[in-house]
Amino acid sequence: MKSLLNVVRNSFRRAPFTPLQFPTTGFSVIKDPFILEEEQFHEFKAGKYYPVNIGDVFASQYQVVGKMGFGTTSTMWLARNLQEHTYVALKIFKRGIQLHEFEIYSLIGQANPSHPGHRHVRTAVDTFELQGTEGNHHCLVLKPMWDSWRDMLRRNPAHRFSEVLLKAGLAQLYPVDIWNVGVMIWDLFEGRHLFYGDDPKKNKYTTRAHLAEVVAMLGPPPLDIVQKGRRSMEFFTEDGKWKADVDIPQDTCLDNAVARYEGEEKEKFLTFVRGMLQWRPEDRKTAAQLLNDPWLQIE
Repeated sequence: MKSLLNVVRNSFRRAPFTPLQFPTTGFSVIKDPFILEEEQFHEFKAGKYYPVNIGDVFASQYQVVGKMGFGTTSTMWLARNLQEHTYVALKIFKRGIQLHEFEIYSLIGQANPSHPGHRHVRTAVDTFELQGTEGNHHCLVLKPMWDSWRDMLRRNPAHRFSEVLLKAGLAQLYPVDIWNVGVMIWDLFEGRHLFYGDDPKKNKYTTRAHLAEVVAMLGPPPLDIVQKGRRSMEFFTEDGKWKADVDIPQDTCLDNAVARYEGEEKEKFLTFVRGMLQWRPEDRKTAAQLLNDPWLQIE
């Protein structure tokens, strides 16, 4: 009986996708001197990123069809699951990275799937390793999240529309998220990052360079914040003065950084963002206060 059931199941199973064949000509090629995306990082030059190409098939199952993004620890690719006839996101980590994210997904994977909140938590579809020239690269397979906030803004350039979406998101916000949302909103509406963390002396991202940018934008942190920080003495003296071996950017502040707005609209935007970007968590506006902020009021 068991073998008969297997035969029935297999009869309804669709054949795997045939890998797509991508053209090798007919498009412009970017010349080598142009530095793009993760190529700016020292780790890329050191060969720590896995060289992914459109059309590559990994684990005999996932064919790469496009690039979704990059970061200081990994690159993200859209792929076809040839076996399941679906799409997945492949997060391919650079060589030598710690596997904390894998450990977290492993714990989530052991959760009770019948719990009512289980379907709201992102889980890993699969994991595998890629053999590089100097070591292995770990890969997470995830469900694609599809449209980002930036994609929605691009398709709906009227910023008032995006503010409606923003209000919906703020209604579900927890206090711990306020700072991150403030930075995200800046990125979305200004079309560029508020903080980059590019260290001119090490030619890569560092915490000290990131923190120097925050000090430039917001001013120095209150002394009580410095005294509470576990790593504060790496960057500040006991009386709260900057001492890290990277300069605080000059002539940099939130007022000068705003490019999208002018006049009254600019002042409203700055007030809204400053309400979230405060050193002390208790000084940041609550979600309820942000929802009633004048910048979000649709005329």
